[in-house]
Amino acid sequence: MNMRKKLDSYMKDKIKLSNKDFFKLDPSYFPPGSVIFISNIVFPKQTNQKLINFLSKNTPSDVIIILSTLPDNLGKFQLIEKIELPMSWSINSKYSVLKKI
Repeated sequence: MNMRKKLDSYMKDKIKLSNKDFFKLDPSYFPPGSVIFISNIVFPKQTNQKLINFLSKNTPSDVIIILSTLPDNLGKFQLIEKIELPMSWSINSKYSVLKKI
């Protein structure tokens, strides 16, 4: 939130932060061209699958998702790349970049 405050208004308006039940978000919350970052490394397997199923159903076709843990079934998403991102717990955290097809 502190980093978002430092951005100019053009960029600040494009970043949405949410602190609510993800599965209750309306599909309009995810506009076309959205990039969704979820650090889901501690989620149970069932929750990760529920997450990708929800996003498969409720996002436009050009959405990009960045996840730390892949579910067994990617639903309507395709793995396009694996990356490393610095996090507070590790400078080499591994993430998967998915694109909705």
